[in-house]
Amino acid sequence: MLSDLELLIEYLPFMPLVTFVVSIIGLTVALVALTVAIINVRRKSGMSVKGRVSISNSVYAEDDYVSNITIENCKDKAVIIFEIYLMVGRNYYIELESFSEPHILKAYESYVARYSPVEFYASGMKPVDLNDLIKDSKVKKRIVLSTSQGRYVVKDWIKKWDPVIEQLQGKMTLGIHPVRYDNKLGHYGLNIKYAVKLINEDGKSIIKPIRLIDIDRPKFDEFRLTKNALSSKDNLAEFINSKIDEGIAKFTLVEVIDIEAVRLESINNGYSFNRQTLQYYGWFEHVVNWRLKNLLAKLILRLTKVDKGTYKKVGNVVVAAILTILIGGFLDKTR
Repeated sequence: MLSDLELLIEYLPFMPLVTFVVSIIGLTVALVALTVAIINVRRKSGMSVKGRVSISNSVYAEDDYVSNITIENCKDKAVIIFEIYLMVGRNYYIELESFSEPHILKAYESYVARYSPVEFYASGMKPVDLNDLIKDSKVKKRIVLSTSQGRYVVKDWIKKWDPVIEQLQGKMTLGIHPVRYDNKLGHYGLNIKYAVKLINEDGKSIIKPIRLIDIDRPKFDEFRLTKNALSSKDNLAEFINSKIDEGIAKFTLVEVIDIEAVRLESINNGYSFNRQTLQYYGWFEHVVNWRLKNLLAKLILRLTKVDKGTYKKVGNVVVAAILTILIGGFLDKTR
């Protein structure tokens, strides 16, 4: 067996490599520790606030106004805020918030406020007209905070993604919003035709939703509805009252409400109820196919572009038509 000295002599040529590896590991650990320390110092020092403001108008007000504001503390330390302003241009400050007690925006916390339309703007007791400046997109508008560390101008904007923006940009995206009607009865889907308000024997108020397919179904314990009863609101009320008069129904009818009429009135009758069925698009259809169609549309637009004092070039129109047929046929086959 080799002695300790012989083993040391045998591995002696590898010592520089071991030393180098250990040095690299130590340096890496030191750099990681330094990076973490710098991140922690930056996270807790200074001030970093993001913001977003929305400017709206109303038919009830002459001036545009700030409808809502959002500010976000991006540091691991609290910010004490006394007032919030909207700076229009470089020297006009619209007061949005003046806290009776300083508002403490905690670490990584957000503050959201909504505002109603204004009567007018004033400086002291003198009314001023800011409408043109507020509407002008060339005039810079920034959120300014009055803080315990002085005046702070919010430079970083809170970005908002919206599928409608992509849709307006021509991308294969469709923004969809749920439509609901608001009333005291509650919310019912398109299947509900009527709502029957009644008071049972215990004196409890009950609302029973009625569908057109509820003929001969046990919606009421004492009787079944008929096709004629469901033909109109008045017929349904008359049918239920007849059952009450006959002593069959053991409740008191309060009202029969035509939910379809309420729905149309609440939604302002602005929607067609002939709904379009949407289909599923895979990755190729959504990304590749859409890009090819978009490039094709731009190419056709460029080829058929009318120069000043000239007519459309027949050759370019023919080329565009051929490209449309060929590429359109290829894309249809890939579906």
